[in-house]
Amino acid sequence: MAESEYFVPDIGYFIFRKGTINWKIEESKIDFCDITYVTEGHAWYVVDGVVYEVRAGDLMCIPLGSIRSAAIDPTDLMGCYSANFQVTNLHGVPVRIPFPPLTHIGLRVDLLQLFRELSGVWLCKEPGYVMRAQAIFMLILCRVFELTVYKKDSYAIDPRIRKTMRYISDHYDATLTVAELAAIAELGPVYYGALFKQNTGMTVNRYITQIRINHAENMLRSGEYTIGETAERCGYSDVHYFRKQFKEVMGCLPSKCLLER
Repeated sequence: MAESEYFVPDIGYFIFRKGTINWKIEESKIDFCDITYVTEGHAWYVVDGVVYEVRAGDLMCIPLGSIRSAAIDPTDLMGCYSANFQVTNLHGVPVRIPFPPLTHIGLRVDLLQLFRELSGVWLCKEPGYVMRAQAIFMLILCRVFELTVYKKDSYAIDPRIRKTMRYISDHYDATLTVAELAAIAELGPVYYGALFKQNTGMTVNRYITQIRINHAENMLRSGEYTIGETAERCGYSDVHYFRKQFKEVMGCLPSKCLLER
């Protein structure tokens, strides 16, 4: 997992903003990160001297320490969700998350739902709302990571492929074949294999191996299982073959996980 994924956000301010003809942000250096998802209208942001024209479906991500200003188009008032937040690593040290300043991601139903849910939680301020708001915001940042950094969209995966991915996750310790999984997806084996790779970027067997080895790593790091027990519980009858596949996926032997737990 990339080091940039180990971060903890702390929301200081959140709002759904419906612009007025006089709305603007005066130029200043911000001591927070700003993420703004434009749902309608038109505006201009200036970040560190660079002008960005934003419209519905655009996502602005302005990092801590930037010099920021903004002005609205009075003929096409902007509506947006906007959050100001701090972000640190797991040790409490401020970090910079690698989002581009401006990305057009479109008006995505899943993201809009998350922002609406966050808005409801933030405004109601019921007991425990801070923890819940942080959890929802983390889901938002995960989607932004996926769309802007990794350039993929898990929500676009074919539902038949998603169904078999869940099946693999639940039955990783069993003997799984492409024919069996294709039958679950109600597809022919050849077409299923091609569709699986198109959706996930890897073959069915490679995906199965990835899931098994990820489970194996978790088991070994728990300290509750030996290498032999882990191999067996993850669907491997041959420990030597398990070690080989573990090294191919993780880049190290399973014994290293036992030593590092």
